[in-house]
Amino acid sequence: MSILDKARTKETYFERISVKSRNTKNAVRTAINSFENFCQKRYHQNSDYVFEELSKLKGDGKENQIFEALQDFINYLNEQNHTAWTVRLTLLRLKPYLAYRTMTKIHSEDFKAELNFPKNVKERHESLSLEIIKKILDYASPERKALYLTLLSSALRIGEAVQLRKRDFEVFGQRLKISVRAKYTKTKQERITFISKEAEACVRPILDRMSPDKLVFGTNEESFQAMQNEETYFHRLRQKAGFDEKYDSGVNKVTIHALRSYFITKCEKIHEGLGHALAGHDRYMKEYERFSDQELLEFYLKAEPELIISDEERLLLQNKMKDETIDRLQSENASKISELEETTKHLTKRLEELQYGAEARKSAYAKNMLKFGREKNRGGEVFTMLFNYWFEARATEEEKRQTLKRIKHGTERGEKFDPAWFDGIQKAWLA
Repeated sequence: MSILDKARTKETYFERISVKSRNTKNAVRTAINSFENFCQKRYHQNSDYVFEELSKLKGDGKENQIFEALQDFINYLNEQNHTAWTVRLTLLRLKPYLAYRTMTKIHSEDFKAELNFPKNVKERHESLSLEIIKKILDYASPERKALYLTLLSSALRIGEAVQLRKRDFEVFGQRLKISVRAKYTKTKQERITFISKEAEACVRPILDRMSPDKLVFGTNEESFQAMQNEETYFHRLRQKAGFDEKYDSGVNKVTIHALRSYFITKCEKIHEGLGHALAGHDRYMKEYERFSDQELLEFYLKAEPELIISDEERLLLQNKMKDETIDRLQSENASKISELEETTKHLTKRLEELQYGAEARKSAYAKNMLKFGREKNRGGEVFTMLFNYWFEARATEEEKRQTLKRIKHGTERGEKFDPAWFDGIQKAWLA
């Protein structure tokens, strides 16, 4: 036997997949434990004995027996009232382990062709109502109430929430922002989300009494165990509240995961894609990557009233939002009025410039010179020339405008020449 040869056991398999995430390894361990229980009940032997027996077989006989064992396992899980999805997921997690232990390649095509899985039942799942959520919160401890309000106002997965530490929370503008680290997430993609003021009121006392590295909601450093603890607690809470009704598939109608679905449903009514993006659904996250944290917060604030459970809190928030909207509109209107007034002043000044400014005076001078030239009125030309020279040199710009305005108004009304038209520039004349 070579020194490189190593017995293939459950322990060596977990050494082999040690690079996988903790949650993945825990899920594989659960699938292996289910298979172990099956072996004990079906063959009255442990799984090691079954693998040893399968390893002794050769050729097609070995492969046939492996698929026979797997089909028996599928039937066993189905009899245990596991959902079709759970059965399929368990087999997918067990397949690499079975191939490792029996040193047999199990091709995906054969896996699909040789095995019969229960059909997925497509049931119409009911959304949680406010009344159900309120009753759940009434039965929950203060810590769990904080957790549940966080889940339904942030779209966190329970597996993400139990890994959050105080340092992942920060005040951002008007709300608490949560930085969901990549290692916490199912997709290994970092994102941010927010929690409502209602949730913050319950979470803040917990944050205030702990150090930055302390778990906020998790009851165990092992996230899989912490998740199991929350599932167990919610199961007991659900029974106390009287919500143990199930769908035909055996799935409970009220689950801790439904809180996240509640968030997505409510947010989608306000802004399409927002709920899925904050929930960490990859396709929608790519769309929202172009938005800043501040823009995401503004989207969130619009949706927040839909996420408030307390009728009183919701009414207060809605009234506050209405007041802020009124103040904003009034401020915008005042700003627009001010802009219009400034624009009017500018246009009026510009109009006066066009009518009585330097260009207008040049035009009037040119017309007068042309008129006297046609009339061969040399005296008029000289007077006009001397007056224009003096007028432009000695009078102020305002005096020039006002004088030209009086002359134009007088001539337009057919008035005779009046020296009073030049009253405004007498001082300039005397100087």
